Amino acid sequence: MPNPRITEEEMLSRLERESLETADRVRAVLREQGRPDLVKWLDEKLLSIERGIDGAQRTWEALSMTQRRIVSMMAERGFILIRNAKSSVLYDAVCAGETIPKAARLSTVRNLGERKLIAWDGGALDPEKRAVLTERGRFVHAQSSGTSTPESSS
Repeated sequence: MPNPRITEEEMLSRLERESLETADRVRAVLREQGRPDLVKWLDEKLLSIERGIDGAQRTWEALSMTQRRIVSMMAERGFILIRNAKSSVLYDAVCAGETIPKAARLSTVRNLGERKLIAWDGGALDPEKRAVLTERGRFVHAQSSGTSTPESSS
């Protein structure tokens, strides 16, 4: 049973302190084993996690090729997705007079929405009519190239 006297802030503070202590112990072990390269990699990895870069890269890796193509199109060329007038499940990609018909299916766009990479922008009566890229979507796209492992960084 949870202790009602411990606040969420206190719990998060404890978890952060324990995480820092664990990282310090791991650094000490790596130094003892003469592995300053792994200490450096660990510090870079922890910083990457703290800044959200690692999570963004994992999100990108979890996307299908179709989802990546849609996010890239939106991020690089400024496309928005608008439901096709003749279909309830297909979206056209539209940008500055250019239209790519049937660029995405509703299931693909909803999946991107669940990951907070796009936001619905169709208004109160039909929110799924339009989809725009979110800041998170831009960040995930920007972090999509290159992941660092101890093997690849040496």
